[in-house]
Amino acid sequence: MRDLTRARGDFKAQEGKAHQQLNAFVLRYGHAWSVGKSRWMKAHWGWLASLTFPHDWQQVVLQEYLDAVKAASQRVVDMSAQLERVLPQWSLAPVVDSLVVCTKNRFQLIPG
Repeated sequence: MRDLTRARGDFKAQEGKAHQQLNAFVLRYGHAWSVGKSRWMKAHWGWLASLTFPHDWQQVVLQEYLDAVKAASQRVVDMSAQLERVLPQWSLAPVVDSLVVCTKNRFQLIPG
């Protein structure tokens, strides 16, 4: 369980880094997402996909960054699924179940 948890944490960090790299790329060319709007939701993805750059190689770079973010996010989803799959077999599963809030993010612990 420790290995799965650490791997998921590593993948979350990679996802965050991929987000940062994509944001840095689009900002370098003056494309800024509206302040106050949520990022990484459907509208934001649509906006990112609609961006155009003057050179074809810049479009290639944009697509590579988009693909990197999607791949990193999928690794987080996959590792979360593995955690869900093996959790019932773990000796501390009852303790985890008592601490976990049943939300969209199953592994978000109750504060306090």
